[in-house]
This record gives sequence, structure tokens and C-alpha cells, in this order.
Amino acid sequence: MYIVKFLIALLFRTIFWTDWGITPKIERSTMDGKDRLVIANTSLFWPNGLTVDYASKRLYWADAKHHVIESSNLDGTGRKTVIDHGNNFTI
Repeated sequence: MYIVKFLIALLFRTIFWTDWGITPKIERSTMDGKDRLVIANTSLFWPNGLTVDYASKRLYWADAKHHVIESSNLDGTGRKTVIDHGNNFTI
């Protein structure tokens, strides 16, 4: 497992992180390590750039390999592509 990025969302008492291992994924848990949950584990390669939009309660991330920015609800539901630039990824 290669934990690359992590984000602590204090308002929700939650930790989010990315894993670039054999099966890339984005996960979360409570700050005491309980209630671990996979947020996304499909169509990912280099997930990074995690941030939380507190107002909409959504998690956003970039995937440097797939050249997209995606988001989901904090529980992993409602995943959607926000920006898809194919091979021309500049933000």
C-alpha cells in the first residue's frame, strides 16, 4: 500500500486518503481509525489532490493518469466527473 495523500476533515471528524497500490483507491475513516470505508476504487490510477467542499458535503480529487477531476458524496455515493481534459490536463 502506498498512501500518497491524506486530508483531515475536522468538521466531520473524518480522515480521507488515497492509495496508489496495486488497487488504487480513496478511503476514509473516523479520526480514531474506526468505520473505514472505500470511497472509490474503480477507474482510478493516480488519485490525488483531495479536498472537501464543506458546504455541499462532497469530496473532490484529481487523477493525474486519467486527467480528470471527480467528486462524490462523503460516503462515496453520487460519484461524477467534474472536468475531463483527456491528454491535455491543465488546471
